[in-house]
Amino acid sequence: MITVDQITFTYDGRITLDDISFQVEPGSTLGLIGPNGSGKSTLLRLMYRALRPAGGSVVIDAMPVERLRGRELAGRLAVVAQEAPPDTPVTVAETVLLGRSPWVGAFQGYSRADRIAAAAALEHVGARELAERRFATLSGGERQRVLIARALAQQADHLLLDEPTNHLDIRYQHELLTLVRGLTTTTTVVVLHELNLAARYCDRLVLLDEGRVAAAGTVEEVLTPQLLEPVYKIPVRRTSAFGAVQLLFGPATEAAPYLPAPADRATTGTAGPTPDSPTDSADSPAADMRETATR
Repeated sequence: MITVDQITFTYDGRITLDDISFQVEPGSTLGLIGPNGSGKSTLLRLMYRALRPAGGSVVIDAMPVERLRGRELAGRLAVVAQEAPPDTPVTVAETVLLGRSPWVGAFQGYSRADRIAAAAALEHVGARELAERRFATLSGGERQRVLIARALAQQADHLLLDEPTNHLDIRYQHELLTLVRGLTTTTTVVVLHELNLAARYCDRLVLLDEGRVAAAGTVEEVLTPQLLEPVYKIPVRRTSAFGAVQLLFGPATEAAPYLPAPADRATTGTAGPTPDSPTDSADSPAADMRETATR
């Protein structure tokens, strides 16, 4: 289990994350979502101790991360960050073996057990045939699989991923997140920009807006027009497809029931629904979509 408790972070004297709290249940996948600049990647970096919070704590299985050192931290937490490894002439097998580095002594080489663990990780992500390829020659989707294999070779039971679907085409996005969702013994936190991917592959979501938690809960609870329109400032309609919530977005010039009127936005910022807010009436666009989806 991962517990984020009242995390605050400041940068250049400005509060960029304020009172962030949530829990990630063992074996589940939680998605961090929100607009650019909302604090998703900063929060993830705080969770793996790349940054130090101004207040609050991150706890993994009842142990604050600031108390975990070296192998103890590596045994609990693996990270797939946005920064890709440099295009050095190393093979895929050598890249994945780097996941075993925390367990190798200062003057030791990789053991047979390390190589078995790396091979098993490549097998798990469906990339065993890439072992002898140069990492630099791989496609974007192949690289991401290998980086996840490197994290799995570390044999930690918590995994953090920062926008792993960036620069991947649609097929590879779904293949990669199907793989992540299948890690049922691993507690996973993943930063995602694409809300429809978050809807399909996450168990729970935390929606950030300007450094604060705008909503947290199940996919059905968080991905609603009432919550999303004030955060993203565009019209949102919700339907379903292929067994999951599906969101449709319109241009900002279109009417959005849960956005404040243009004249009010400069003074009120974001606004949620009011008792008089339009609902999905029988002749509303959302109702039209539901009717179309059921035909």
